[in-house]
Amino acid sequence: MWFEAAAESAPIRGDADMLKQAILNLVLNGIEAMKNGGNLWLRVSREANSVVLNVSDNGPGIPADARDKVFQLYFTTKQRGSGIGLAMTYRAVQLHNGTINFSTELGRGTAFQIEFPALVRYA
Repeated sequence: MWFEAAAESAPIRGDADMLKQAILNLVLNGIEAMKNGGNLWLRVSREANSVVLNVSDNGPGIPADARDKVFQLYFTTKQRGSGIGLAMTYRAVQLHNGTINFSTELGRGTAFQIEFPALVRYA
């Protein structure tokens, strides 16, 4: 696993437990997708008035017929999955006024990008 943090502070306002669970869901999905091992990257960056988190893996990618369903409650491609993780992640991001998107390529992996409003501090 690789982690890269922003050079400057990147604070956001939010529920720490809810956000931790949302990010954990992305990390676990990435790890579980790479059945034969692989690399997982987490990157936090500050872009203008936003904080961006990227979670990427080099797993098999998401099949075309599942891409429009990944955030739906109870949708899963796993034999033992509940289909709750990504739906809860999507909702947690929404509750924090953020956006979540992903890109995927079969045989090369998947990258999720979450963008939150940055916390503005006044001097």
